[in-house]
Amino acid sequence: MPRGANAPGARFVEFIDKVPTLAAQLWREGVMEVIHSRCAGLDVHKETVVACVRLASDGKVTRDIRTFETTTSGLLLLLAWLTEMGCTQVAMEATGFTYMS
Repeated sequence: MPRGANAPGARFVEFIDKVPTLAAQLWREGVMEVIHSRCAGLDVHKETVVACVRLASDGKVTRDIRTFETTTSGLLLLLAWLTEMGCTQVAMEATGFTYMS
């Protein structure tokens, strides 16, 4: 199978020559610019939502992972937890979304 930046399954490291020099240097050094210091990722399933809150402060990163039910009360608990943690940004992943009107 051919490898390289344009091949299926290409890895980030194969794109490194295509990014600006400073970004390449930071990536090689393992340094990442913090854009959102209080954010969360949600993995949505049929009966649960797995949430991970990431907090970055003073060069330290902490993560907290919790699972919530997709019931109204479970989603309200998720909202309360994200608010309590001070999340300003949330990203969501869901593969089986069905729109019903």
